[in-house]
Amino acid sequence: MQLGSTVVNKIGQSGKAAAAKAIIVAAVDSNPGDPDLVRLKYLILLATKDCAEATTAGEQMIKADTASADTTYFARQTACYVQANDPQKASATAAQGVAKFKNNASLWSLYAQTLRMAGQVPQSLTAAQTAVKLDPKTEHGYLRIAQAQIDLNQPDSAIVTLKQAVTAGEDKATVGQFLLVLGNKAYKDANAQVMTTADSLKMRRDSYGKAVTILAVSDSISASPAAKFVLGVSAFKVGDAAVRDNQKEKNCDLAKLAQSSFLTAQINIAAGGSIDPKTAQQLLGVLAQYRPAVDGQLKKFCK
Repeated sequence: MQLGSTVVNKIGQSGKAAAAKAIIVAAVDSNPGDPDLVRLKYLILLATKDCAEATTAGEQMIKADTASADTTYFARQTACYVQANDPQKASATAAQGVAKFKNNASLWSLYAQTLRMAGQVPQSLTAAQTAVKLDPKTEHGYLRIAQAQIDLNQPDSAIVTLKQAVTAGEDKATVGQFLLVLGNKAYKDANAQVMTTADSLKMRRDSYGKAVTILAVSDSISASPAAKFVLGVSAFKVGDAAVRDNQKEKNCDLAKLAQSSFLTAQINIAAGGSIDPKTAQQLLGVLAQYRPAVDGQLKKFCK
């Protein structure tokens, strides 16, 4: 019913949708079996963002005209349940959509979103992967895969997925932000570790090294002062642990790790220092003090 959609659009643009709603609802109530009027009611309720009423009208519409249960209907109905904060009905509606339209990537991606909202993260991952398999360029498909992987504590897989997202044409700033959130979490997790064992310094290097890897990817995709600053601080922590551990290990590889980590720290703390100027100044000063120790280890252990 193209005319109905046109009318609703015109009403919405006029700013008088609320006034038209009462008239259309009354017309439908007087002619409950008229599928065109039921559809018009559904559209006007969507236009006025009355999702609680719109979803009921939508169910009424597909009973009056089963052909109206098309991909657009399932997308609209699911979105309304999401807006109404009803994730269970949202995922159930999206499930009906993908059952009927098995090859529609957009519905699979929407289904993945609703499953995650409903707390069904493994199922959300599977749905998002199905969406991307059907259409690698489906909107937010890779991002929904990555989000599920992050929720399932699969950060390495999420990094790979987010790189694929960029290749598929996803917005770089959005992907970079995803990775920044992931990198910040890795940094905070490293800070929260209690180092009490003999392998504490190695654990420290590995934990902060994970943050360095993630944040370097984030900054390479979408450069930001925040990514640079936390990357620099994380690299400093790696270098600090390497220098300390090497007092016992006397290892050339550790000396080289300290050297490269401190160089990464110096470059990125300076570049992202606007995030926390006081801390940046302090760390840059400490880095200068570390230089003789690192040079000494390189000279002594890298012969």
